[in-house]
Amino acid sequence: MTFADDMRRFVIKVQGRTPALALSVATKVHASIKEGSATTGAPGQPVSTGFLKNSWILEPGKAEHVIRTNVSYAPAIEYNDRAQYDPRGEDNPDLPTGSTTRAIKSTVGGSHSVALTLSGANLLQAEALRELA
Repeated sequence: MTFADDMRRFVIKVQGRTPALALSVATKVHASIKEGSATTGAPGQPVSTGFLKNSWILEPGKAEHVIRTNVSYAPAIEYNDRAQYDPRGEDNPDLPTGSTTRAIKSTVGGSHSVALTLSGANLLQAEALRELA
């Protein structure tokens, strides 16, 4: 066996594990946004009815994995700007811009789960690498 043979085997091994690593990272990111994570510090989605929390889905793909929600008030929850949200999907003109007067009613979860997950994504990737090794 030559060094070149060793390198070829290593490349094949890495290429074989890359899809599994990508899916593992995407699964961890999804869980951090939805449930919260001690690794990223994300609190997860607040729950009163569970509708928002259950709307976060992971769509695995061949080239990329997508995490999304189609709930119109998700940004209001993420940025803790609920006072601006009108359940009809419109900004409430009667409230001052940036007002956050409505309190979080949920005892679990909170705001900024997406932002905290993104800022700690490298930690989730390192966690996934350790588990794959």
